[in-house]
Amino acid sequence: MFEKLKYLKTFPSIILIVIVLISLFFQTLPLVSTLNFEFSALSAIILFISSGLLTVYLLRKYKNIGVLLPMMITKYKLYLWLLFLPLIISILFNLLFQQCPICDGIIFYLVITIPAFYFGFVCGVFSYFISKKFSYVLFISSFLLFVIIPILEFYFNPQIYFYNPVIGFFPGTIYDEEISISNTLLFYRSLNIIFFSILLYFTIKIGNKKNFKRYIFLSSITITAIFWIFLKPFLGFASTSNSIEKILKGETLSPNYKIVYPINVNIDKKRLFVLEHEYYYQALKQKTNLAPSNIITSFIFENGDQKRELFGTKAANVAKPWQSQIYVDQYTLDNTLEHELTHTFAAEIGSTILKITPGFNFALLEGYAMAMENNYSGFDIDYLAYLADKSDYKINLESLFSKLNFFGSASSLSYIYAGSFIKYLVHEYGIKVVNEIYQDIDFQKHIGKNLKQLSDEYFSYLDSLNYPVNKNRANYFFGYKPLIKKVCPREVANGLKNAWEKYSHEDYYSAKKKFREIYSYSNSYSALVGIIYCNTKLGMEGESKELLEKSLKDYEGTSSYFSALLQFGDQLLLTSEVRKANSVYTVLANMKPTINYYNLAMIRKVMISINEKLGADYIKGSDFDKYSILKRINDDELFEPSIPIMVRLSQQLNESSDIFESYLNKKINLDEKISSNTAFVLSKYFYENYKFSRALHFADLSIEKCKESFRISILKANKDKIEWILKNKDRILSETKFSVYN
Repeated sequence: MFEKLKYLKTFPSIILIVIVLISLFFQTLPLVSTLNFEFSALSAIILFISSGLLTVYLLRKYKNIGVLLPMMITKYKLYLWLLFLPLIISILFNLLFQQCPICDGIIFYLVITIPAFYFGFVCGVFSYFISKKFSYVLFISSFLLFVIIPILEFYFNPQIYFYNPVIGFFPGTIYDEEISISNTLLFYRSLNIIFFSILLYFTIKIGNKKNFKRYIFLSSITITAIFWIFLKPFLGFASTSNSIEKILKGETLSPNYKIVYPINVNIDKKRLFVLEHEYYYQALKQKTNLAPSNIITSFIFENGDQKRELFGTKAANVAKPWQSQIYVDQYTLDNTLEHELTHTFAAEIGSTILKITPGFNFALLEGYAMAMENNYSGFDIDYLAYLADKSDYKINLESLFSKLNFFGSASSLSYIYAGSFIKYLVHEYGIKVVNEIYQDIDFQKHIGKNLKQLSDEYFSYLDSLNYPVNKNRANYFFGYKPLIKKVCPREVANGLKNAWEKYSHEDYYSAKKKFREIYSYSNSYSALVGIIYCNTKLGMEGESKELLEKSLKDYEGTSSYFSALLQFGDQLLLTSEVRKANSVYTVLANMKPTINYYNLAMIRKVMISINEKLGADYIKGSDFDKYSILKRINDDELFEPSIPIMVRLSQQLNESSDIFESYLNKKINLDEKISSNTAFVLSKYFYENYKFSRALHFADLSIEKCKESFRISILKANKDKIEWILKNKDRILSETKFSVYN
């Protein structure tokens, strides 16, 4: 028997060569070339298949499952090479051509890839056990089953993540940079190992016997697999609507929605959830000329962390149009609700089983939602598209609307250009035509012009807008690297999480060491900020000043430059270089990348003019200290740029809106002294605190004082929403049922 095994070389050699070639190919792919989650997950798939096929091949040669043990003794080197070749190649390439740390990647390989290799081996043995003749087919079928189950979970359940024996864990279809080996994953992997080990044990024990025990065994495996699918939500390995509702507990049935939210939300916020949803329902019916055929379910999570745990992504809010469901967290609801609801409206014209655009055309999918929303960070999307076009952030629309090129640029660019273009088509050719294009992406058929002709028309339209161009604002919005060009995104995200945890526990030396490590290989601005924060706590502002002075040029032309400039001014002030600090703040204020940066710079300039120490106290102070200082500055005369900052600090300190409103009422001629932006901020503040009449007053004021035409549409949309809610709130709430999930 052992002699025969020596001649089994051809197929194993082919598998090893294929594994080497695939592993080398991985080194050419963005994200996968780094030894981390993506590499381990793809390697797990390849090794699961390779291990299973090799095992079936060897067993078929001997036609007896009893050969398994001697086969493994003789062929253990082959299996070890198969298992560790991808890891060896990745480590070598990372050491030679990468600068990312590999410790996390090795852990991912241990937890994800090595168990998958073992499970492939067991599935190969089990496939041969069931049928020698169809063992290859059965093994491939088992692999496909492991693929199909997550797809079914994604389609029928709320979640976009899944736990799976082959790759362990998939975080979701929306990319979150932060992913680590969680206790849940370790628990899941442990259960996998136990199950497959029991499966292997009884497979070997029963062997080739055709007896009653064999059928009992197969029946038990089938029942266990079915039971496992239903058990997963209770163990945290899957989410159902019911399991999420049990955790959130709060539930509201309004005329057009089922809204599920955290039980600890106060009554005014619950009512606001309903009113906002119902407002956008009627607004989108008019904009899209569509009406959802099903009631829409809106899951509102307590925060991003809870959303990631129960749904699968922290950073992004998501809609599942085919289920008429959206998933958001309460802190980003205001900025994304209309966008996500648009996807559920567009499901009425979606042309696939997912009720989205054909061919997963994300430019049309997201462009349609952006066009209806027409708001990106408080600006009209046409203005931002114009700004991008005139600031050398150009995009080829033909490329954007083909394949997956939507993700090839900074996400802000892709969303804004796609949205502005669709908005232009709606304006020029009507929503009915755009709805038809949404179903087949055939511009020529429905408009009589191809995409190139429409692109030329669109850019001519942009040219005609003739808005003022602020290159600094363009850099702020578009100076991001697309995901595929980021340096070590997984390692950076996990490292930052670890460093900030140390910082929150006041272990500033360890936190600083970790931030420095991340900064050394990634040049991450977030890591640089972490170093500065630690230095401030350690009284090492001089070091921060020198570091920023050397680093500023690295961030010129990026979105991080303005924050770095503000930080540089702060470190100059803290080291008593007051004139230089004032000059830096003046430069930042003149750049005006956003109104917020202008306000922050002007606050510091005023403080310097009053008292150098006051400025230092403000920078180093807590939120409470900052709030108190700003109130003091406004005692004698209103300092307008400080009001939006005070609003934010008041919210962060959970101050009653009655107290803040009383404070504002004491200010003489407030309406005359504030700007359009401050009026807009105050309008949103009172709106969020359920004071709609006060919110409407400031909404009117924001429009009246606005001197920037590219903001008028945003300000009017805010006013329209408040007016509608004031007019309809009593009727809507009377038709709404609030309840607690039991």
